[in-house]
Amino acid sequence: MIIMQAKKTPTAVRLLGFAPADASAITSLLAEAPPCGPNYACLHEDSLQEPDVYLADGDNACAMLRLAGMRSTPLALQVGGAERGNGWTR
Repeated sequence: MIIMQAKKTPTAVRLLGFAPADASAITSLLAEAPPCGPNYACLHEDSLQEPDVYLADGDNACAMLRLAGMRSTPLALQVGGAERGNGWTR
């Protein structure tokens, strides 16, 4: 039996606005990629690498402003903060 292994391309994730404990937990969870699924790697705060996706704390106003102020709209996932809205249109 021949088993084909798919090449796993890492996806760089930048966390915005999370408390250190939350950021550590998210980093650990994303690092536990399943054998046949996506491969995520959280970038260090001082990394100059551009992320593939941003993960932003929607309850952190500074993180939301930083995300909104970026020159081009990045691919981002907002976690929390939905009840207040963010002013972005769908």
